[in-house]
Amino acid sequence: MSGRTKRTLYDIVTFILLLCALAGTFAMAFFAVIRGGKLGEYIALAAFCLVALAFPVQVWIHELGHLFCGLLSGYRFVSLSVNGIAIGTRGVSFRLGKAYVGQTQMLPKNGKVSRSGFAFFTIGGALFGLIYGGVFMTLYFLVPITPALLFFELFAPLAIYEALEAVYPCELPAGRTDGKMLVELKRNSAYAKVFLSVIAAQGMLADRTYAEIPRELLFKLPVIRADEVAYFALAQLRWQYLFYNGDEAGAREQLRRLSGACEDAEVPEQVRCDLLYAERVLEGGDCVDQDACRGDSLAELRTRYALTGEGRAEAVNAAEKERYTGIRAVELKLIERADALKK
Repeated sequence: MSGRTKRTLYDIVTFILLLCALAGTFAMAFFAVIRGGKLGEYIALAAFCLVALAFPVQVWIHELGHLFCGLLSGYRFVSLSVNGIAIGTRGVSFRLGKAYVGQTQMLPKNGKVSRSGFAFFTIGGALFGLIYGGVFMTLYFLVPITPALLFFELFAPLAIYEALEAVYPCELPAGRTDGKMLVELKRNSAYAKVFLSVIAAQGMLADRTYAEIPRELLFKLPVIRADEVAYFALAQLRWQYLFYNGDEAGAREQLRRLSGACEDAEVPEQVRCDLLYAERVLEGGDCVDQDACRGDSLAELRTRYALTGEGRAEAVNAAEKERYTGIRAVELKLIERADALKK
């Protein structure tokens, strides 16, 4: 079965599940009004409709499940984002217009990672959704209706839908579903090996520099497709590892490979800034994209300084505030390398 056929089947199955969830929610609301019929029930229904449209509770339940299971597995919290609201170690940020999708980022402490631990983190979202759905569906049938309880009960079908959608194994343009990742972990596939090595290295950078990361962790790995999310992360780690340890030629080679992989793929902002930085500083080219990297992330500030000569103080300040030791060290060195170009 081709990848396109699998995605089509995924779309059909998840659409049917969504219809079932919406039908279940409507049926629960309808019978709640029949059983109760008081003003409180109508207020609860109105509140549910408003919240469901503006604040996808079922997605938050799913992501909190990842967070809880990740903490139990010994992972370090990085960020949690849902519907344009991002909560991370650097505070809360808002990006309006985002779809109802969520993401929880966590990294292993001290670079210690296992397939079983990451599998528990991966299944956590679906586990929480099923528990929430099961508990509140049971309460709906066994406990007398109250407005406050009804509000939470109405999210039960959607929470179950969110869980089943996540555990369906499929590879999507945005990445693998939780179910597909569990399959990869069970098979100990090439992708799983690369992915676990990437997050292990990222976890080490919390309190170590690239000089302290074992080279084999990044370079003795199986080959995966160049359009994989894990490939972009690995290539970024590799070029920064080589640059930090004094091998600029090797860093340039890794960036050329990364540039080739980006030709037919949607390029993450971090990667795009790295490529522009390399074009101007490491390759010595005349990059004149003055409108590039206009955000306020560390990579954007560092790259904008390299491209335009503006904002060095802001870039240095952002780098010095970086909490991860390894990232702070390499970013300061990248700024120093841009300094040398301007002398």
